[in-house]
Parts: sequence; C-alpha cells; structure tokens
Amino acid sequence: MKFYLTKQAQLAAEGRGPASAKAAKSPKATKGTKAPKGTRRSTADVPLVPAPPAAAASLVAAPQTAGEASPPKQPKPNRGIIAIGGLPRVDLLPPEVRAERRAAVHVRRAWTAVAGLAILVVVAGGTAALYAQGSEATLASAQNQTSFLASQTMKYSAVKTTQGQVDLIDAARKVGGSTDINWPAYLAKVQATLPSGMTLATVTIDSASPVASYAQATTPLEGQRVATLTFSATSTSLPSVPTWLTKLATLPGYTDAQAGTIQLQTGVYTAGVVVHIDEKAFSDAYTKEGK
Repeated sequence: MKFYLTKQAQLAAEGRGPASAKAAKSPKATKGTKAPKGTRRSTADVPLVPAPPAAAASLVAAPQTAGEASPPKQPKPNRGIIAIGGLPRVDLLPPEVRAERRAAVHVRRAWTAVAGLAILVVVAGGTAALYAQGSEATLASAQNQTSFLASQTMKYSAVKTTQGQVDLIDAARKVGGSTDINWPAYLAKVQATLPSGMTLATVTIDSASPVASYAQATTPLEGQRVATLTFSATSTSLPSVPTWLTKLATLPGYTDAQAGTIQLQTGVYTAGVVVHIDEKAFSDAYTKEGK
C-alpha cells in the first residue's frame, strides 16, 4: 500500500503553506487569556488544514528560524487503546516468517533445557565419582588396618594359646570343685553341737563326686543328699542323744539324722549318729566369679 501527498499538504508540512503563514502572523493564544469584550472570535480566523497521517510520518522537521515556534511533539500512543485518526499500520510480514520465529524460540528453549540437563548429569556423575573414590579410600584404609591387626595377632599367638589353656584349667577347676565342702569348718560346727561331757571319737565321710551322681536313699522318708556323715561320740555318763539330734539340725545343708545304738564298755558310753546333708553344704569356693 502506497501513500501520496498533495502539494498543499507538503507545503503545510514544511511550514511554507498559507496556513502556517497565518499562524506565524497571529499571536498564539495561551491558556487562561480572554478576548477583549465586544470582539467575537470566529473559527474562520484560524484555518483548519488537517495534515494527512502519511505526511506527518514520512517528513523530516524543517529547520527552525528565529521567532518560529517549535512543532508540537507527537503524543505516545497508549497500548491497548484504539487511536482514532492515528497512523495506519500494515503488517506485511508473511505468516511463515512468524511461524519460523516461534519455532526458533522453541528450539532455543529446547536446547537450553538439554544443556541444563547435560550439566546436571555431569555434576551428578562427578559427585558420584568423588563419593566412590572416598568409599574406596575408606575401604582400603579398613583393609590395611585389618591386615595390621592380623599381623599383630600372629605375634601374640602364644599368649592366645596360654589364655586358652588357662580358661580350660579354670573350667576344670569349677567342675572339680562343684561338690567341694569345707570339711574342717563343717566338723568344727559338728563338734559344737555335742552335749556337755561328750567327745567326738570317729568320723566317716561319704560325699558326692563331680563325675558321678551320689546314690540316693530308697526309703521315702529320707531326703535327697550329697554326703553322709557317720559319727561316734563317747561320754562317761549316759549321753543325751535327743538333745544332740536337735542341735545337729542347725548344721548347714542338714537333711535328716538317725541315732544308732549306745554301748557301754569299761565305764564309757559310745553313741553313734548318721547325718545326711544336701547341696546347701557346698562351699562354692571354686565356682564363684573371681575365685
């Protein structure tokens, strides 16, 4: 589309037309000034010559002379508002060009996304590689430490063997001493139970073995036992056997007691007693921790 200017429009745009000459002669009315009374201002005094829009768009401003007013500035068009009488515009760009530009924008965005993804993959790979190197270094350090400890263990293998033997002896001691009874202390307690005037003459002990179970009584009235003590006591007077049996019941591990016969020979009375004791009489000297 082409626009043509008439001769009158060109002169008016350059400031040499009749309309511009009249405008230069008549003073420019300012805002707020009033015309003198009695005079009537007509619109015929100021000729209105509309300039074509194409002329205002294609012409260059003429050089100003002294006393000539500067041309008014073009107001900025408001976007989104349809300007009536504004400059006509025609979009002669083919749709294919716009489509190609939009496609180019999409392609640039796609390549940007691909580049960002590639950078992310490289960073993740580098991080994984660093982590793998750190793990390998830690594993190598642990293996070296294990090898060092193994070599140190070989140096002290004799100590380990000795410790094993000590543990074996300690276990055997605990098994062998599991049925131990402190007989000197126990017989002293038996001596303390004798009535006044009686003396302990003989003692026979039959105790359990750590490798064999002790034979139990077949009589239902007799309890479980781990040892049997047979005493014989002498006295110059008739001994009080019931009193002795009562005191024997206070011994550790006492189960039951049976009184035997009392014999008199050459003025001396001899009384026999059989006492059964259970596992409460064990000393536990070899089974306690730290012993």
